[in-house]
Amino acid sequence: MAYLYTMVVYEINSQGSIIWEWDIWDHLIQDFDSNKENFGIIANHPELVDINFIFNNMTDLDWLHGGAIDYNAELDQILLSPRFTSEIWVIDHSTSTVEAPGHNGGNANKGGDLLYRWRNSAVFKTGTANDQKLFGSHNAQWIAPGLPGAGNIIVFNNGGLSYGGI
Repeated sequence: MAYLYTMVVYEINSQGSIIWEWDIWDHLIQDFDSNKENFGIIANHPELVDINFIFNNMTDLDWLHGGAIDYNAELDQILLSPRFTSEIWVIDHSTSTVEAPGHNGGNANKGGDLLYRWRNSAVFKTGTANDQKLFGSHNAQWIAPGLPGAGNIIVFNNGGLSYGGI
């Protein structure tokens, strides 16, 4: 039996207790098996992640590979950069742990679904490899207040190989 490594975000307090969590497993879509609950038209759901997206015939079980995490206190949002989808994602930290697995709740009323994703539209079937801007994204972070570009996102584009799967 094969296993996939998942992507989970934990917030822990100083005593080591988990006080908030988000799991990508709760925000997946697929267009392969119509008998599964998460079946749908991927292009119609950019807030969800296609579990069947594979870049360059990947065999590595680390199918997302988190490249960074950053927190924006003003927006109460978390920024993630999964390297193997060559994107950046924003999720709503204002959701409760109970709301985070769902599609409602939090300031944006989208639960733990992706609020924003940029820039490999081939991953969610709304573009082609020609639209891809990121390749192996790493170290995404919000530019801190007081600095030029404050509030914008900066991300390291790790390479020129297409991870678009097309």
